[in-house]
Amino acid sequence: MKTEILQQLSPAERAAVDNYFTAKLENPWIKYQDDPIGFVEQGLGESLWSKQKEILTSIKENKRTAVPACHAPGKSHIAARAIAWWISVHPVGTAQVVTTA
Repeated sequence: MKTEILQQLSPAERAAVDNYFTAKLENPWIKYQDDPIGFVEQGLGESLWSKQKEILTSIKENKRTAVPACHAPGKSHIAARAIAWWISVHPVGTAQVVTTA
């Protein structure tokens, strides 16, 4: 059945499927592409508190995220984890991060 489905695809579609699975096999972090919280908690083995989860969710869902807070609540720490997530789940040379943290 899998062979029948592949035979129905155009060469461009087959190449896209091949690229997708090649990326999955080559990058162990790709499974966290839509899950920055999982990246930090399961991938890095760290615990997050509710506000940190809220920040990561906002980063995933919005183009820009601003975090007003007092001095030293861990903004830079969570920003570093967000950057690590973003860079890790994208192919080399395709991700860019601009930060003022």
